[in-house]
Amino acid sequence: MSLYISLRFKGIVKERLREKFQSIALYGNWKSSDDKILSTFGKNRCASFIPCAKSIMVDKWMEDPIQTKYNKNTGEWEFQVDLNINTFPWIEWLEEIVPYCMESVSHFETCYESWGNNYKTTCLEEFRNGKFNLIGWIDENNELLPKDYFIN
Repeated sequence: MSLYISLRFKGIVKERLREKFQSIALYGNWKSSDDKILSTFGKNRCASFIPCAKSIMVDKWMEDPIQTKYNKNTGEWEFQVDLNINTFPWIEWLEEIVPYCMESVSHFETCYESWGNNYKTTCLEEFRNGKFNLIGWIDENNELLPKDYFIN
């Protein structure tokens, strides 16, 4: 059984990577990077799924989709994708690539297939000072719920 995760992402690429990051940010060309860490990540056959995979599983995201875009001057990078985490290197992406590439991530919204909520509630996090922080949960009406909403 496959397990899918949907991801909406808005962040700032570190300044030292910005000039040569456009090919990755828009086309998923990780493998062609002259940066050893990024090109090694690109050896995974599914690395290009960020940012190139389709995003269709979360209906409310289709009403206001995040289009893939990148600004090499400011480092702003945005995209949304659906990923099969049985084949995409999700843990490597979270623990190694995001901290290596990103100065900050202001919008890291995820929805896991296994939550069984028909993709109605999503988790919103940010990446600051080298770690992810839970902001809260977004319900089916796009209302932000407190981060302790699901704790009994």
